[in-house]
Amino acid sequence: MTSKTRGQCRLCGRTFSKAQMTQHIKSCLAKKGQGDHMLLVVQDLSRLFWVYMTVATSVDLMSFDYMLRDLWVECCDHMSAFSSGSVSYLADPEPSWGMPGRELGMNVRLKTALQTTGTLKYQYDFGSTTELTIRLISVNVAGNHGAMEILARNELPVIPCLECEKPATTLVFKDWEPEPYCEACCGEVEEMALPVINSPRMGVCGYGGPSREP
Repeated sequence: MTSKTRGQCRLCGRTFSKAQMTQHIKSCLAKKGQGDHMLLVVQDLSRLFWVYMTVATSVDLMSFDYMLRDLWVECCDHMSAFSSGSVSYLADPEPSWGMPGRELGMNVRLKTALQTTGTLKYQYDFGSTTELTIRLISVNVAGNHGAMEILARNELPVIPCLECEKPATTLVFKDWEPEPYCEACCGEVEEMALPVINSPRMGVCGYGGPSREP
């Protein structure tokens, strides 16, 4: 898979690499003035899949969890959690009973959870886990459409076909391992197959989208 991705700034229509996007989004958004939103970047561990977005300071972790599920990960209604240091945020927290760390509910505001370190870890599905990081870039920025809005999103990373190295369109699972093929080389598939999609959970636990943006 390619080691770099690009994306389009939806504020001005220009395309940038991931390395350039943070500074560009900050400067492009500054032209809109101040407001009651935060500027965040959410990305997977490979940093091939990422979104820059504005989020209102009133948004809680439960609402943000729903958004991430719709956008990137929801397959079988698995459990999920946010965490920062020794504190975890779950939909149904359990008492710690004196053990190290704390479990809190997802009714906490995202802004509050980010206050200590400016970053959060997000995990979906504690078996075949998809892990994301959420990083606060700026505060007091202007929102545009609603409580959460994507300002830039990576283009689909290029995965070469196993046969001809052209961009793959399908993941064919052989012995439960995904093998990428283009449409021409895929042929007639008897095994399980899933489309190549713009998600860090692509091919995991049968995930095949769709992606619903806020």
